[in-house]
Amino acid sequence: EDLYPFMTASLRADMEKTVAAGRGRQDSAAQGYFGMTTRALAGRVIEQSSRKAVVAITTQRRESPADQLNAKVYNQDIELTLLEDGGVWRVDRADWK
Repeated sequence: EDLYPFMTASLRADMEKTVAAGRGRQDSAAQGYFGMTTRALAGRVIEQSSRKAVVAITTQRRESPADQLNAKVYNQDIELTLLEDGGVWRVDRADWK
């Protein structure tokens, strides 16, 4: 939810549905804590115009289960599509590769 201001209206609407669905699931609370941390390592512009940009970002991700003993660290790329919205660039699409 902290990232909503950085999203276009359409991506935000999709993410709000995803968050609401996750909160409504009873089984997620029974499974305990699960955390995900993502850090950007490098990025490059794939495409850019006055209204749209596509960037590829290499990230390092850490999945942390409740016990913290079996944390998984790995690199994963993401491709972000940004649209200019009233003088502000907002993410319209995020595709994990």
